[in-house]
Parts: sequence; structure tokens; C-alpha cells
Amino acid sequence: MAVVAVIAGVVAGASQSSAARKGRMASESRTRGAQAYQKEIYGGAKDRFAPYIKAGKYGIEGARDLLKDPSSITKTPGYQFRLGEGRRTREQSAAARGSLFSGSTMEELIRYGQNFASEEYQNEFSRRMQLAGTGIQANTVVSNVGMKAASNIAGLSTAQNETGLEYRAQQEEGRQQIISSIGNYASGAGGSSSIPDFSGG
Repeated sequence: MAVVAVIAGVVAGASQSSAARKGRMASESRTRGAQAYQKEIYGGAKDRFAPYIKAGKYGIEGARDLLKDPSSITKTPGYQFRLGEGRRTREQSAAARGSLFSGSTMEELIRYGQNFASEEYQNEFSRRMQLAGTGIQANTVVSNVGMKAASNIAGLSTAQNETGLEYRAQQEEGRQQIISSIGNYASGAGGSSSIPDFSGG
């Protein structure tokens, strides 16, 4: 009868220890999967918002260049075309009135060119600052996603550590049950026995 009790104790202890080990391994696997998913979310956000961040960088650099050299506005795409079209319209109007080469027409064309440059400068600067704002917003979104992912990963690690300790405690409890069962039998039999590890690691 004592042998039966020992076997029952060993089987129960080994079963508990094995179940705890499997539970710990499954929990670790789920945690690794969840952490990988958080990294995937962050990586996806970086990829999706990369064009906007790049555009924002272009906008910031462009606005800085305009501030350093306002005359560079004349080199922006379409500037010469729009300026030429505006001058052509005014020249045609003056020609229709018969005053194309008059002093007033010349003054009007000079004034138009000056005003056009000023307006174009303001418009281009605003466009580039809008691009810069888009980049800043995109950076903010990606940063927030990254911080959230990092927080989730840290939380998963903490939870896994706590769960792992619980499973290990259960493993050790099962192992101690095995040791106790064999130890009690050995004591009753007046002998000793080496204690194998049935816990599975």
C-alpha cells in the first residue's frame, strides 16, 4: 500500500510540475508574439508616415532657404512662367489702348513685378511651412505610437515575469511533492534514495 501511495505522490507531483512547465512555456510564447506585434505596429506606423515626415523636412529646409535668400523665390517652379503671363496680359491690355510704350505702362509693369515677387514669396513660404507642419504632425503620431508600443512591451514583460514566477513556484511545488513522497518511503523502508528531477526543467 505504501508503494502505491508513493507512486501516486510521484505521479501527481510530476504531473503538476510538467503542467506548470508547459504553461510557462506557452505563456512565454504568447508574450513574445504580443511583443512582436507591438513592434510590427510601430514599424508599420514609421513606414506609413515616412513620406509625410520627408515632406516636412523638405518644407523646413525650404523655408529656411527662403529666409536666408529671399531672392531664391525667383528660382521656384513656375515663378518665371506666372510672372511672364502676368506681364503679357498687362502688355496686351496696354497695346490695345495704344499706350504700350508709355511711361505709365512701364511703371505699372515694374510695380507689378515687385508686388508679384512679394506675394509669391509669402505664398511659397506659407506652402513650405504647411509642409513642415505636416511633417511635425506625422512625427508626433509616430512618436506616440512608439511610446505606446514600448509601454505595452514593458507591461507584457512585467506580466510575463510575474506569471513565470507563479509557474516556477508550481513546478517547484510539484518537485517537492515528488521528493517528499520518495523521502517518506525511503524513511519508512529504513534506506535512502537519490532523488531524480521529474519536473522537466
